[in-house]
Amino acid sequence: MKYKTIPSETNLYFVTSRITRYTSIFTNDEIASIPLSSLTWFRDKNIWKLYAFCLMPNHLHILIEL
Repeated sequence: MKYKTIPSETNLYFVTSRITRYTSIFTNDEIASIPLSSLTWFRDKNIWKLYAFCLMPNHLHILIEL
């Protein structure tokens, strides 16, 4: 897995994650609830401030502040 990290002075990050071979797994509600529950948990624990997210059939975008 490759990660490209660009330091941010504001601690504001745009993060994208995609499924291997672009498989559309998030069309299944049970599977889609997993990353959504994780986002909620991190937000509720004040680990980051969640500004926005977009869950697509085969990838996820989030905008967070650490």
